[in-house]
Amino acid sequence: MSIGAVTQPNIYKKQKPGVKLSSGSTASNNLKAVLSDLKETKQTTGTSNTSGTVSATPIKAKSTMAKQVSSNISSSTSESVFRESYKGGKYIGTTPYTEGMRFVSPSDYKRENVRTVIPGEISGYVGLTSRGQDRAMKPVNDFLNWQQQQYQKMMERAKCMDTAQMFNNISQGILGVGNIATGIIQAKQSTKVETPTDATVNELRQADTTSELQAGISELNAQQSTLNTKIDNANKTIKESHELKTDAEAKLQTTEDGISSTKKDIQTYSSNITKWQSSLQSDEATLKQLESMKMDSTSLSYAGVQNQIKELRTNIKNTKQRIKDAETAKQEAETKLRELETAKQEYTQTIQTANNDIKTNSQGLETLTEQKEDVTDALGKYSQKLTKMENKEADKLNSMRSQLAEYAKEYQSETDPDKKQKLQDKYAKQVAEYNQLAGSTTVSGHTALGTELG
Repeated sequence: MSIGAVTQPNIYKKQKPGVKLSSGSTASNNLKAVLSDLKETKQTTGTSNTSGTVSATPIKAKSTMAKQVSSNISSSTSESVFRESYKGGKYIGTTPYTEGMRFVSPSDYKRENVRTVIPGEISGYVGLTSRGQDRAMKPVNDFLNWQQQQYQKMMERAKCMDTAQMFNNISQGILGVGNIATGIIQAKQSTKVETPTDATVNELRQADTTSELQAGISELNAQQSTLNTKIDNANKTIKESHELKTDAEAKLQTTEDGISSTKKDIQTYSSNITKWQSSLQSDEATLKQLESMKMDSTSLSYAGVQNQIKELRTNIKNTKQRIKDAETAKQEAETKLRELETAKQEYTQTIQTANNDIKTNSQGLETLTEQKEDVTDALGKYSQKLTKMENKEADKLNSMRSQLAEYAKEYQSETDPDKKQKLQDKYAKQVAEYNQLAGSTTVSGHTALGTELG
């Protein structure tokens, strides 16, 4: 058998594990020859009539190479891995060669392990598989996830602590407000002055009869009438104070406007006086200079100078008069300013007094209103109590009167002296109670009865 030529592939493809030889190669022919020598010959069986021995054709002896190949194939647990070598921009050799022996694993049959060698790539490069990369990155990813979880737990703990602190602050604030309110109530109670209403209410609490209740209620009505009068007077005083304050505020505003206007007038007078005094000094100096000039009365300029002197004298006179009038007006304005300042102080004091009166009377009105509310509440409460007690006493008095009438009837019909005396004793005891209740009740229609039946 001839050996065919081996064609070099254009693109290298990684061979799968296992022995693979090109057809027609010398190695292939030699292997076939060896395998053919390993085939067993047919055995023949012969029988003998006398001895019964069995003879067989002896097996053809194996060659040394056949024995070695057979031994290697039967004991080998690995397969050769073939690949072509690419280095320096060209292939080394024309046929695949065996790089080494290793154990075969299931991952070798994954499609992801197939790699295309690009020309120019480093020869013999072997990287991690996709699964190997995942295994290598798993501890890193686990650590990063653990860090993230710890960070989230830390943030949650911080948020819980902030929330707890917020609620703690709120509770402390509520407790503080409660303590303040309690303190205000206690202070108010400790500083509260006992009023006549308080004394009357204390008496009403201890009242046992309707007449006692009625007396206390009458006292409350009198107190309510007095409080109404005081409240009306306080409202009237507050109203008058408000009116006085309003009038004083209006006058104060007018006075302040007058003060501002008067100050401007005084400033104007002062400015004019200063200006006129300066003009007067200038005119007087000019006049003095002209009067000191020696001129011939027949000269042409003499008449002009005389006219100028006359005009200056007139101006000086008028200026002096204006200054005098301005000074008089200024003095009057200053007097008016002092009066306005005094009026301002009076109006300011009136407003302050009115504010104090309003504040004082408002506080008094508040106290009076609270007392009136207490009286009104007490009247409502004990009026209801009086009605209930009157109904109760009326029922009791009616029942006792009926019982007394029954005793009197029995007494009249009884002939036994002992029984009559017993009825008299019962009657006397109950009539005493009846008379006492009838004398202390407000229920009408019940008067005292005699204690004797006979």
